[in-house]
Amino acid sequence: MGTSLLCLNCQKGTLKWVTSDYSLESTMRCTNCGFEYEGMGAYDKALHGGKSIEERNNQELVSSFGVDMLLKLNMNNHKKHWSECSVEYLLHRIIFETLELHEALIHDDKGAAVRECADIANFAAMIADNLKRELRRG
Repeated sequence: MGTSLLCLNCQKGTLKWVTSDYSLESTMRCTNCGFEYEGMGAYDKALHGGKSIEERNNQELVSSFGVDMLLKLNMNNHKKHWSECSVEYLLHRIIFETLELHEALIHDDKGAAVRECADIANFAAMIADNLKRELRRG
């Protein structure tokens, strides 16, 4: 009946259902060390270094979108550094890029829309970086 799950606690025993309803929320117990997992969510979290599915999805989102952001930043390395720009200027750029995003969405240009999202995020990150720099200076 299916594959046995290895206990991540002792790496020796297999997991058996404690209750007979076999739902994803049911408790499973190791046949060797007695460690209990409160449902498949707990086992899945243990299997992935303590990160829940949601946390892994969040990490994947940030990693994937971070690549888009970095590509756009590298394309503009020839421009002056954002530390030389005022928060007001950077905020105006966010507004302008948001209008460009709107246009791309209206024209169903998904590639352009993704690039505009990266621009918006980059300008927001620039504002945050400048503000953090000011906070550190006191």
